[in-house]
Amino acid sequence: MGTNSAQLTLSGIRFPLKGMEQEPVKVVLGISIPSIDPVFLGVVCVHVLFGLAAVIAGAVAMFSKKGRGRHSNLGTVYFWLLFAIFISMSTLSFMRWPENYHLFILGVLSFASACFGRAAVQWRWRQWPRLHLTAMGASYIFMLNSTLITARTCPCGRHCQRLHSGCCLPQSGYR
Repeated sequence: MGTNSAQLTLSGIRFPLKGMEQEPVKVVLGISIPSIDPVFLGVVCVHVLFGLAAVIAGAVAMFSKKGRGRHSNLGTVYFWLLFAIFISMSTLSFMRWPENYHLFILGVLSFASACFGRAAVQWRWRQWPRLHLTAMGASYIFMLNSTLITARTCPCGRHCQRLHSGCCLPQSGYR
């Protein structure tokens, strides 16, 4: 049994838990990141900053008066921030594919929705306002859902419903 293998101890007897090997975890500002690789951590930092900016730009664009000006300018900012998030998300997903492939799928759906919504406006498709609203709204929802799923994923890479065998961090709050 290696030093990285997860174990369950009952009455002093240790039982190895297969498939639950823990990777080293880096805690940054109280947030557990399941890697100590400096490249991974750097990409995560950039990804989070772009994500926060996209959430803000998207929300302000949504609630702004529609048309030229603030709405379209911030919509463009949102689109290019989402493109940067897509690139960083792809990098992070490929670095930890078995744990993050589902986030890659959500990222592709988010960016594809934004591309569709942007194309509907640029090409003035039939019923373009409805198509634009639906696609950009879906893009924002996919982006937020991936954030919520990431927050629920414990360092072991699983979506844990409750704390088990020391796999999840106690501060995660899931039961």
